[in-house]
Amino acid sequence: MKIKIILLGLYLLSFHRICAASLVVDWASFVTLRSYSGAPLSNGGTGAGDGTLIELGHYSLATASSPFIGTWMVLGTTTMGDDGARFQGTFTTSTTLASGTFTAPSIGTPLAIRYYDGTTVANSNYFNSVSKDDGSWNWIAPNDSQARLILTFGKASDVTLQSRALPPGTGFSFDSQTVILIPELSTPFLLSKAALLGYLQKRRGKL
Repeated sequence: MKIKIILLGLYLLSFHRICAASLVVDWASFVTLRSYSGAPLSNGGTGAGDGTLIELGHYSLATASSPFIGTWMVLGTTTMGDDGARFQGTFTTSTTLASGTFTAPSIGTPLAIRYYDGTTVANSNYFNSVSKDDGSWNWIAPNDSQARLILTFGKASDVTLQSRALPPGTGFSFDSQTVILIPELSTPFLLSKAALLGYLQKRRGKL
C-alpha cells in the first residue's frame, strides 16, 4: 500500500512539473492578409491543413526596434481556416507552449507572425511578417498559472511589417501583402552586402 502511495505521489509530482509552467499565445489577424497579386489569402476548404500557412515565432536576433533580424524560429504553426474562421485572409487561433517542449526566446524578445502564400513553405513563393514595437508582443516566461499573450493584427498602422514594399505593376497597394521572395536572404548575407556597398562607395569617393 505504501509503495502505491509513493508511486502515486511521484506521478502527481511529475504531472505537475510537466503541466505547471506554460504560456498560451492567442494570435489573430482581422486585417485581410493578401498575396503578392493582392488577392486575399485562402482559408482553404472544409479539410484541415488546406488553407494558407501561418507561423508564430521570433527572429533569433530580434530587438524591440528591429524585430526581424536573425534567423526565423518557429514556435507554432497552423493554416488559415483550421480555426473555423471563414473570412478569406483572416484567422484567429491559439497555441499553448509548455516549458521544456521548445526552445524559448529571451524574456522581452518581440514575437512575430509570418504568413505565406501557399499551404507549406515549399509551395509558397512569397511571405511577410508582422510584429509590434510597443512591447505588447514581447515574450514572457511561462508560469504555473498559465501566462497569456495576445497578438492581434488589428490594422496595418498599429503594427510593424517586415516589408511594406508594394509589388510593381500589380495594381494593388495593400500593406498586408506577401512581398518577400522565398528563399529568404540570410541576415549575414544582407550585412555583408551592405558592408560591400559601403566600401565601394568610399572607394568611389577617393577616386
